[in-house]
Amino acid sequence: MRLGTDIRLLLALLCRPAALTGCPRPAEAVLPLYEEVFLAQKPDPPSPTRGGNWTLDRVLSDDVDDEVAPAPPPLSNPAEDWKALLRGSRSQSVGKASKGRLKQGLQMPRRGDGFVRKNDKAAWGTEETVALLTWAAAEMTRRYPGTVPVVMGDLSSEEGGRLRPHLSHQSGRDADVGYYFLGNPKLSHFRTATREDLDVEKTWTFLELLISTGQVQYLFVDHRFHKLLFKQAVAMGWTDEEARSLFEAPIGKAKRSGIIRHIPGHKHHVHVRFRCPEGDEDCR
Repeated sequence: MRLGTDIRLLLALLCRPAALTGCPRPAEAVLPLYEEVFLAQKPDPPSPTRGGNWTLDRVLSDDVDDEVAPAPPPLSNPAEDWKALLRGSRSQSVGKASKGRLKQGLQMPRRGDGFVRKNDKAAWGTEETVALLTWAAAEMTRRYPGTVPVVMGDLSSEEGGRLRPHLSHQSGRDADVGYYFLGNPKLSHFRTATREDLDVEKTWTFLELLISTGQVQYLFVDHRFHKLLFKQAVAMGWTDEEARSLFEAPIGKAKRSGIIRHIPGHKHHVHVRFRCPEGDEDCR
């Protein structure tokens, strides 16, 4: 993206009403199919095809670092609030998400303001990962009083490395997060979402909060939700151009760029991959 476009996008984000008001409510490469079965609360039948133009190497590596999307500008100053939750730990993300480890990782609490965590064996991340997720979940309860806690799934194991059934989640920068649903049902595990029961506004707001920090590398979301989320972004103040820069393919052929991408196996959760923390020189 050219410098002039970057400046115009930044000004648009800072000046539109949604950014100034805090967006209030109005008034991995391809993962193996067995991961979907393992993680789902009510798994769907495995898909006979993987779709897209992903090669076998991408299927096995769960690594798309060769196509890193540029960091978008922050939405507003309040997105810096997540830094207040940093605990000064010496966590370190080492290597790649699909071939790495975690040093002195921080354990995410079992529950907190706006979230509940479901897996004790994969509860560790960098302090940045834990702070970002904790902040976004808490901000959701502020913007949507009475909303139920979002379900946090796997992060990384205590020392990182291979975490079955994942091929990523190895260096403390990955996290699986459940969707928000219409009707505000209280859940303790992931549930498969559909176009009919996905709370598109809440789900987009949560993703927008994470994007606003400039710390997100990828958001892996099933393609069936892309157009819904795209339209919601525009409805909440993003221009068509701004929104298209975030999505891999809201409409038409996949361009294999942007932060929000389709990956099979993400009908019941969003896979968040954060950028390498500042100062982690061995992070890839």
